[in-house]
Amino acid sequence: MDGALVSNTGPLVALAVIDRLDLLHCLLDEVIVPEAVHFELLEGAQNKLVLLRIGRHTG
Repeated sequence: MDGALVSNTGPLVALAVIDRLDLLHCLLDEVIVPEAVHFELLEGAQNKLVLLRIGRHTG
């Protein structure tokens, strides 16, 4: 599917917790994570899991 999404923290955390970040790649060409969201993800312990899973689904 064509399209892009600018995401806040909530959807990324929710999808990472259930290990389904792959759904974003199925639905969209691009997911944009603003710098403020990236910093917010860096702050919490559970959010570090999100970053690890995001890293696994990118590149």
